[in-house]
Amino acid sequence: MVKLKVKSHVQQERNMAGVGNKFAPLPPILLNKKKGEPYKPKTPEDAGGGKNPFARQLAHGEKDVRDATFRALGKWLGARSDVDMLDMKKIWKGLFYAMWHADGWDVQEELAEEIGGLIHKLKHRVALMYAGVFFITARREWVGIDRYRMDKYLRLVRRFTSHVFRYCADRDWAEGVVGDVGEMFMRSALIPTGRGDQGVVDVGLRLHLAEVFVAELRNVAAGKDEVDIGCDPDKENEANGGAPRTVFRRKKGEKRKAPREPVPRPVPPHATDALLKPWAQLLQLEPHKTLHKRVLQQVFERVLEGADGGADGGAETSPPKPKPRVFDRVCWFAPRGGETAAEWRRERRRRARRRARGVNVDGNAPAPNGDVGPDPRDSPTGSPEDGAGEDEEGLVG
Repeated sequence: MVKLKVKSHVQQERNMAGVGNKFAPLPPILLNKKKGEPYKPKTPEDAGGGKNPFARQLAHGEKDVRDATFRALGKWLGARSDVDMLDMKKIWKGLFYAMWHADGWDVQEELAEEIGGLIHKLKHRVALMYAGVFFITARREWVGIDRYRMDKYLRLVRRFTSHVFRYCADRDWAEGVVGDVGEMFMRSALIPTGRGDQGVVDVGLRLHLAEVFVAELRNVAAGKDEVDIGCDPDKENEANGGAPRTVFRRKKGEKRKAPREPVPRPVPPHATDALLKPWAQLLQLEPHKTLHKRVLQQVFERVLEGADGGADGGAETSPPKPKPRVFDRVCWFAPRGGETAAEWRRERRRRARRRARGVNVDGNAPAPNGDVGPDPRDSPTGSPEDGAGEDEEGLVG
């Protein structure tokens, strides 16, 4: 048997004594921040040598450093008519990890709104690059997002897509602007290589983008795209309802904004065509079956639901469609109100015996052998087209 020799803490200290100066010290990012003073972020002009210091400051662990750097970034990008692609990729790497460090629903929602809203302050060429590199970065980093942080990035994609549509609406859906945005979606988010990529790791991003695309476009067209930062935990259908009330506590002296009256901005036909063209090309080139099905259902079928108004929100105000008949039949199998599980099982066995004797228990045709037909517990009558029969409340109990 071989004995393992374990080093004592004294030997370990002696071994580590000579490595103190072997590693270079970390760059002094926060040397210009003193206690009690606001942080002054460095810009590429301060760094010199063609370096872009925004990425490291945006990904910093302290929130006040990230906030001050984001404000400086907005001014720096807003003053430029063109930005180098490598610089924009570095900036988005920092913004991606700024969202990674954002903890708390209100902080994440505020940051998602700020990141998406920055596109409105940029010149057209820079705005297109800003939006395109966002999707490039999201595709590259999507596989590394764990399940604990996925929700915040799904929200970021939704809010950023909404701001891209608002960017087009603010320019009256100009044909050139919408055409450039559609081209950006195709090259950056949907078909980056110009051909179908089966099995790529970013398919989850495109699946989510297909889900939110028409919904956010309709919200922008209806003027209902603005959101309040921080949800109300008392609202029943609020996405983040049930969170601790302290999360939504307003800052001292902060007043609640009055709700803005929605102003509809309908999507013209040429804009609808330009925005749906990338999805049509995706169906042509993409062999991924799940993505293919999702695009058909969530993009094109939802647009056809509002064919009277196109993708401009025509279906947003229309009355809800009745549930399909398969829903009625599924609900029928559940126990009714006031009925025990044993009674429900007995009724199911009785119906099975009647069905074995050839009795029609579904109520779709006259019952043979002189039977009086279905009893009150039978499933609703009528064809799926005319929607006759019980309503859903009676079926569920």
